[in-house]
Amino acid sequence: MTLYDQFIKDVHENPNDHCKYVKLAVARHERDLKKDWKYKFDRDKADRVIKIVKTLKHTKGSFLGKPFDLQPFQAFWIAMVFGWVNKITGFRRFKKTYTEMARGGGKSEFMAAIMMYMNYFDKEGAPVGIIAATKWDQAKYVYDPIVAMCKMLSKDWPPFAKKCRLKQYEIIETETSGYITKMSGDASTEDGGNPHCVTVDEFHAHDDDSNLKINETGAGKRDQALVNIITTAGFNKQSACYNQRKVVIDILEQKVDNETLFGIIWTLDEGDDWKDPTKWKKPNPNLGNSPKLEAFESQFQNAITEGASAEVEFKTKNLNMWVDAAKVWISDENWLKCINKRNRTDLYGHEVIIGIDLSSRVDLTSVTYFFPSLMYFYNNYYCPMDKITSGRRNDGVDYLEWSAKKYIKGTPGNVIDYDYIINDILDAGTNFRIKMIGYDPYNADLVIPKFTEQNIECGAIRQGYLTMSPATKKLEMLVLNKEIQHEGDPITRWMMGNVEISMDAAGNIKPDKGKSSNKIDGVSSLVTALATFMHLEITGDKELTMDDLKKMYG
Repeated sequence: MTLYDQFIKDVHENPNDHCKYVKLAVARHERDLKKDWKYKFDRDKADRVIKIVKTLKHTKGSFLGKPFDLQPFQAFWIAMVFGWVNKITGFRRFKKTYTEMARGGGKSEFMAAIMMYMNYFDKEGAPVGIIAATKWDQAKYVYDPIVAMCKMLSKDWPPFAKKCRLKQYEIIETETSGYITKMSGDASTEDGGNPHCVTVDEFHAHDDDSNLKINETGAGKRDQALVNIITTAGFNKQSACYNQRKVVIDILEQKVDNETLFGIIWTLDEGDDWKDPTKWKKPNPNLGNSPKLEAFESQFQNAITEGASAEVEFKTKNLNMWVDAAKVWISDENWLKCINKRNRTDLYGHEVIIGIDLSSRVDLTSVTYFFPSLMYFYNNYYCPMDKITSGRRNDGVDYLEWSAKKYIKGTPGNVIDYDYIINDILDAGTNFRIKMIGYDPYNADLVIPKFTEQNIECGAIRQGYLTMSPATKKLEMLVLNKEIQHEGDPITRWMMGNVEISMDAAGNIKPDKGKSSNKIDGVSSLVTALATFMHLEITGDKELTMDDLKKMYG
């Protein structure tokens, strides 16, 4: 039985060790075998590539210098990509691959071996291999193993030394003047050339798909070029990588038909408990071998004990789970556990602290109503009506739909009507007992005097590390312990997914947009409200004066 047949058998016999998308990749292969169509599965061609790859040697770690010990899942990949061919031409069926797996599974070294095969053993004239990465240094994770493989193969098989010449920035295939090189940076300034084999490394980190597209265009000039995308999970679900991932999933689920794209994803299934060790093999098919189980368990303990950023790092890199931001502060999972939708009329008569985050006059504005006695809050959002009704998706979301569902209140015209917001808050004051309004000083001079005229205490909460850090840490603790509740509105949930946590040298933290286009206004107003509450606690039950605030904030 071949290694890839072993893999297929294991998927059937041990389904709990394999995620949905791996099962679907196997099912696709088995379904295609039964078709009467233009492609066939050529075992001889698959076996040839496997045999050649196994003659290469590992280039690092405890396996350094040992023959390439292909695992069944790797053999399955090779068999699919190189075994499926056109019945008439014999050319490979698949022109592009997408492989997503947790780190430590040997993706980079495996892809180095594939590029070695493509440039030296695929019988292609003047083959060009390109490693496309975000940075020059990133490309080395595939490039450097190819260099090492060339050196070891030249030593073991002297005739190969004549086929391979190593230069500073290129690996030369001497017989037909082919080469392997790195590509990085702004693809608009680079020429993808005419590649026979492309590896797009850690695609989740690419700003866009420009590197991919330029190389796909160049590869289209050859009969059976191969463009390989390898990646772990990332943070941006609006990225080119995540969009490519969705295409692969649609193919596997038979929602779309693309006979030339092979994709396989190793990850947890929806509903899997990420803390359950019995599930860890799904995103790590080589767990115990690479990565080592002891090291993996140590990283898990760090994720449990060292806070949100460590947890996110473990989920994305060790479990190949997509999250919403590079340094996600509060996970969607934990946020949803705090939902307790109350009828707002049930809140009447309670003391409230209000936090205001005033946007630019053409953008979203958030007002948080925080009820300390109930440890409950809700957000009101405001936006110029012209922006809502423009028919465009703003910031990647549908403001019009949210407005129709009354999650956003539209103010007349094309700029925020602050008087509308002021009157809305004053109206709320007839139902609630407003203890204090905390506000970001930005644009506040247009609003705050209207409240002070009504004898409502107001205090500036500056958006710096020193002032925001205690409330930011407090909110994280409250959510993790399920000690605060909220309505569960989709806007705040979306914004919470946009938040990245930034930290200063002293360890103070605050919510950050990450990207200028991300919206976190509702989170900022919530932290502002909580900061106001915490300062009131510090000063006792007496009113927090502007003099107090000046002393606290400097």
